[in-house]
Amino acid sequence: MPRVGNRLYYFDRLVSTQDWIKEAFLNGWLSSGDVCVARRQDAGRGRFSRSWDSKEGGIYLSFLIDWKEEMAHQIGFYLAVAIIDFLKEIEIDAQIKWPNDIFYAGAKLGGILIESIQPGIYACGIGLNLFNDLSSLERSAIRIGDLTDMLSNTYEGFFLLLDWIDRTLARGFLEVFSMYRKRLWGVPGHWRCRIGDEVRELKVIEVLETGRIKSDIGDFNYLEVEEIDGTPIR
Repeated sequence: MPRVGNRLYYFDRLVSTQDWIKEAFLNGWLSSGDVCVARRQDAGRGRFSRSWDSKEGGIYLSFLIDWKEEMAHQIGFYLAVAIIDFLKEIEIDAQIKWPNDIFYAGAKLGGILIESIQPGIYACGIGLNLFNDLSSLERSAIRIGDLTDMLSNTYEGFFLLLDWIDRTLARGFLEVFSMYRKRLWGVPGHWRCRIGDEVRELKVIEVLETGRIKSDIGDFNYLEVEEIDGTPIR
């Protein structure tokens, strides 16, 4: 695929970088590797349309990627590892919370959103807390800027992250998947989950190459999880 960031579209403010890049592609303006970045978003979102607080000071970007449809689950592995390596370069030892959230010491640093536009074409969104205000958030979150003094502004962080995405996408899947599993939070471990109408604890054994969770009661594509410390099910 073309180098990620070969063409870059920058905005002071957008409703959503994901919405913009999907619409621009469908209108014929973009191709694989093109990136959209915004200083702030009015309606940023994560998985399952959950809102993503996007005040100025964070990193909010989306890019296009073409990928074999039957292997689309691999994209999340690649992007999570790219973010972990980006953070490692600035001396932050973060972890991945399955399937695609980035955490440090139990607090959320960022997340990934991957959406299909058409078969084989995906919009990949990344949001990372850097210097943005987190005071309005109800759940535990933390900023990159509070953990390192190696970044002085969001532009520096954005371009360093983009470089790591590009480098990681050039790696083989088995190498990336191995790195993904090494950085997983709570795997193996015990999780409290909602399964149907029942909340129960299960033993998570590993994440499979398909992206599914393997547990002592079966495999799952998705689980509503409650932390053992009592944090509400998400």
